[in-house]
Amino acid sequence: MNEFGKNIRRFRQEINISQKELAELLHVSASAVSKWESGKAHPDLPLLPLLAKIFKTSTDQLLQNNEKLSEEDFDKLYKRCKNAFSEEGWQKGIQTMEEIFTDYPCENTLKMVLASFPVQYRLSLETDEERLFAYQYSEKLYRQIIKTGNDEERRFSQNMLAGLYLQTKRLDEAEKILEEMDSPDIIHPDNMKSALYMMQEKYTEAEKLTQHKMYNGIHEIELALSSMLSIAVKKKDMAKATLFRDTQRKFLAIFDLEEFKQFTLIKNEMTYALFLDDEKKILDSLEKYVDIILSLKNDYKLEENDFFSQIELQSDGTLVFNTALFTEMTKDMKNNPEYAGLQNNPRFLSVLRKLEERR
Repeated sequence: MNEFGKNIRRFRQEINISQKELAELLHVSASAVSKWESGKAHPDLPLLPLLAKIFKTSTDQLLQNNEKLSEEDFDKLYKRCKNAFSEEGWQKGIQTMEEIFTDYPCENTLKMVLASFPVQYRLSLETDEERLFAYQYSEKLYRQIIKTGNDEERRFSQNMLAGLYLQTKRLDEAEKILEEMDSPDIIHPDNMKSALYMMQEKYTEAEKLTQHKMYNGIHEIELALSSMLSIAVKKKDMAKATLFRDTQRKFLAIFDLEEFKQFTLIKNEMTYALFLDDEKKILDSLEKYVDIILSLKNDYKLEENDFFSQIELQSDGTLVFNTALFTEMTKDMKNNPEYAGLQNNPRFLSVLRKLEERR
């Protein structure tokens, strides 16, 4: 029996009616009600408001999943969905998500994690219309969480939704949702948990939490430096562009993260080289950039780093590099005006051939 079926049975018993009596009120068969309660089937969506009215509750309470997923079950569902997208294709991934959300309609944390998959794997889609639908599907999920989630879930989903709007150039909508976002609490519970764990002599938990906080802070600074580099390039400020590029590399080196963040660093190096209009540096960076993309195998694991030994994350290689991405990169290199002067350069043509061979 799934949680939805348990809820129907519990509410029915609370008003002291039989399955047959409930069936008569809904104009369905008693066997249909039995299947709902056993989890073998679900009522049609138009019946939900009527069910809620009979039970004198809300549809949200009717759908509420009161039994939290265990970490093991959560991980299994996550891997099931990820494998569907990566191994069986985008449509199978969406089908798997729908099946999971049917079984766990109010499990917002799970929905929040899976909501990124349609956009993350969109490059396997062939048409612009299909990719637009991928964005719309993720947008729909984030909006559901914003409506029904707790404060933390809502803030996370607002942030992700703003990111989707920026990616699709819906700038007014991105600005609106960013302005609507609640400010985080001045004192977050995690800021006190490390001290609590230390007092309880739970040193592994304290270390893990502290490492996560440190990594998240480093990640925020790294992203900020990348943005500041891009801004300096747009403003044609060479001194600041050099400062931000060098600072980012030195900063990541302090925490032994240069290899872990190699994709980001080389991409920024290429941005910097384009800004300098230095043909040799542009070609050097472009060759490194493409070679890294072609060779990434997720070999570097963060837990091998002494600063982050309790964190299970893999390097930038977790990005989805597939035929569609190589096609997009090839198209960009051929059409981007910044590469116009390199179209007949042997090194540039060699890079193009590498990409075309992987298409």
